[in-house]
Parts: sequence; structure tokens; C-alpha cells
Amino acid sequence: MFSHLSDISDRLVFEEALFPIDIQLYEYEFKEKHSSGKIFVQYLPQLGLKSKKKKGIFKDPFAPPEEKLTIYEKDGYYIAFNKFNIINCHLLLINSTPIFQRCIPNGSDFHQFSKVFLEDKTAIFGFNSGYNSGYSQPHRHFHLVFPQYLHKFDSSAFHGLSDIFLGDKDKKMESFYKFSGLETVRHGVVKIDGYDPISIQNGYNILMHALLHTCPWMEEKEALISSGRALPFCCEPSPKSLVIKESYNLVVTKDLIACFVRSREYFVADVSVNWFGMLGYLLCKNKDSLKLCDGTTYSELMQSVCINED
Repeated sequence: MFSHLSDISDRLVFEEALFPIDIQLYEYEFKEKHSSGKIFVQYLPQLGLKSKKKKGIFKDPFAPPEEKLTIYEKDGYYIAFNKFNIINCHLLLINSTPIFQRCIPNGSDFHQFSKVFLEDKTAIFGFNSGYNSGYSQPHRHFHLVFPQYLHKFDSSAFHGLSDIFLGDKDKKMESFYKFSGLETVRHGVVKIDGYDPISIQNGYNILMHALLHTCPWMEEKEALISSGRALPFCCEPSPKSLVIKESYNLVVTKDLIACFVRSREYFVADVSVNWFGMLGYLLCKNKDSLKLCDGTTYSELMQSVCINED
């Protein structure tokens, strides 16, 4: 499914079905106690097009993606190119039924994640939930990207990110831990088996229980600890817990699921931080704001946009 993404993307750009990407990437080096690396800030004037609506025209946010952009349609899901792409071959996994973005991921979603990992083990999923998470569309969707298309991206450049891509081999399966240097930031990481949707679901449950003190898949909070295994992936969550009010971002790879609980969307001025920001990759619509990121470290970035704990 993903073997010819670059060719398909080039064709869609040629046919004007997809916005061309004029990559204007600014790099700011940092050095801190735990690591050194770079923060990337991508100038994306095309993001301003999201808010521009033609007079008298209303587009249903829950409408199916454009047929030309869709590469997969099955089992209640679409996989389509993101029309407002910020990197090459930027895909979205979209529920075909109307579901709001703030509703919690369910077992069916995680089953789709596993199918993608079986196709390409390098895949990275991202999810923005809540007003401070950097999401811009009300319909439920998961971002799907591949490291080889992240321009100038080097996972070893960021502290903690080698864990995201390689996993911590010393951690037990489905164990909760934090990235070094981010101890005060409300976040967590759980090692998973991405080929197993129940393992992904368990990881999500553990994060929600530890960080937000809620168990979206269980009536009782303690049930997660005592049950050993979560509900089968085909089960739906309780109607009482469809929405989690806090804002958070998820990053999911074949080996782990990470969650960052957010306090605000913007780092400085109009430099927006969504799930890409958890990878040290920021988005900016105004060139005048770029210089405000100079000298920023990864931990400072996380502390400024995530909830901090004593």
C-alpha cells in the first residue's frame, strides 16, 4: 500500500489535487544537560489556507476525503493524503463514520494501526486531542507519516527520540516510564507490540490511567491494574467516557506509545505545537516569529506547552 507513495504524491501535485510543499525549514541547535540536537521550525504559509473559506460555500468536515486523495477504503476507514500536508507523503487515517476528534481512540482504531505496522514497521502515528493539542479539524483523524519523508529529520538529534524510534530494550512490555530530562513534564511512554492491537490498547489505557487518572475502557479505575489484559479490541468504550476533556498528543510507533498532556497550543507567538512538536518539529505561519525559537532546547519546549508537575 505504501511502496509508491512518493510517485502518487508527485502525480497528485501535478494534477493540483494536493498542495505542493515549499519546504522552508529553519534549524536551531541546542545543548543541554541530557543531550544536544536541533529544533526544526517549518514555515508553512499554506496552513493559512485552512481558515480561508469561499463565500457561500460550506464543506462538511465529516464528508469523505476526496477520491483522488484516497488510497485505502475498508472496514470503516479511509487512508488518504492530507490535502494540507506539511511533509511529503503525509497521510491521514480517517473514520468513515462521523466521530469528533476529541472522542477517545477505540479498539477498532488500534486494529488499523496494527495493519499499517504489518505493512511498514517504520510508520509513525500522531493524534491531537483537545483545544490545546494543535488540532484544526473537528473530524476524527490520525496522522500517519514515515521517517524517510521527514525533511532533514534525524531521530538521534533529539534526546528521548532514539527511544521513540528504537524503543527501550530494557523496559518490560506495557511498562510505564518517562523520557530522561522531562521528569517535570506530564507525559509518559509505554512499550508495546505494535503488531498486536490489544497491546496498543493496553498502552493507551495505562497512559490515560497514569496521566489523566481515568480509564476510558473500564468503569472502575482499578480494573486496569487488576485485569492483566484489556478488553478485546472489538469492544466499544463506555458512553460515559467517550470524551476526555484534557488536551493531549499521542505518538505511536511499532514499539511504543507516548502521551504528552498539554497546557497550551502555541510555544511563542503563532508557532503552533501539535503532535509533530513532540518530535521537535514546529510549525509557523509567520516568518517574523521564527527567530523567537532560536536558542530553545527540547526540554524548554516541552515545559512551555505541556502541564508541569512539582
